Amino acid sequence: MRFLIIKTSALGDIVQTYPVVHYLKNRFPGCLIDWVVEKRAQSLVQDHPQIDNAIVIDAKSWKKKLFSIATYRELFAFLKDLRKDSYDVVFDLQGNSKSAFITFFSRSRCKVGFGWKTVHERPNLLVTTHKVNPPVGQNIRRDYLYVVQDYFHDHLCSPDEDVSLKLKNSDESQLELLSQSLPENTWLICPGSQWQNKKISDDALQGFLELSSASYAPHFIFLSGSDEEKVLSQKMAKVFCENSQILHKPSFVLLQHVMKKVKLVISVDSLPLHLAGTTETPTFSIFGPSIANKFRPLKESSYTYQASCPFNKTFEKRCPELRSCSTGACLKNIQPQELFYSFQRWYDHKKELQSSFLTG
Repeated sequence: MRFLIIKTSALGDIVQTYPVVHYLKNRFPGCLIDWVVEKRAQSLVQDHPQIDNAIVIDAKSWKKKLFSIATYRELFAFLKDLRKDSYDVVFDLQGNSKSAFITFFSRSRCKVGFGWKTVHERPNLLVTTHKVNPPVGQNIRRDYLYVVQDYFHDHLCSPDEDVSLKLKNSDESQLELLSQSLPENTWLICPGSQWQNKKISDDALQGFLELSSASYAPHFIFLSGSDEEKVLSQKMAKVFCENSQILHKPSFVLLQHVMKKVKLVISVDSLPLHLAGTTETPTFSIFGPSIANKFRPLKESSYTYQASCPFNKTFEKRCPELRSCSTGACLKNIQPQELFYSFQRWYDHKKELQSSFLTG
């Protein structure tokens, strides 16, 4: 059997869809899986060991040069690549107008997507033949799985929603050399996000890490995915001097490798958190304008701090003002002591459980 998954972006959303691949490969041994993905996220698909082919779309670049001849050539090349194979089932897990265009041109009689209650953009409903509304309130990973399982009438099956996996890499020696240089008690700090309102303040981050440093004496690695984030990483590295270093714009393979080697990953709701969910490393994550239970990794070693909205807004997935709120107060008003005490209760309890297991 051959399946097509359409999940073009964003980076974290793609990683949250990985369990679908695991489910299909286990449900249909020997099946082939193609995946349509935006160019920026291409390596997240190409480096997945169970995905057979990445079909790359560059829609963001095409929008900027809508009337360019080069754009039309690239579009026609994409459609040719998309239509060269026919599929037993196409799963549109993006659910918007862009993915509707892709789904429409894909070659399959069975096109599965979200129903009218859960689809992101209604035009998508015009191109799917099987529409599914996942139950309200479950984790996003289970939503994607539910859509796929519903088509196969397979809801009694309970696959792993967070599966440990290793992205493919050609230079194992370089990765091993990096991991050998890491101190034993190393924490990876990932404070960056595409959305400003998903970040905590620099002062809160510094205060939280100073309290953590005093209690646990970790070595910090500060992740920066952009030049703007690198400025913050440099600022934090100066505070902790020889007990810190900066990891700037690593490949996804390298980032995952570091995550597997460190003792803890601390992150806001962004790609690094979800990529860390594919490893066995514990995570401490900070949520504000998005609901932790909806988006957090599902492994047992994942702990979340959920900030509350000072304006008493309630929502099921993300705050409707995530992009437009001028204050970002749910996260920007966090006090470092409050954040640390929440973290400390979880981290000390985790250490106690580990100690009991080793001595038991």
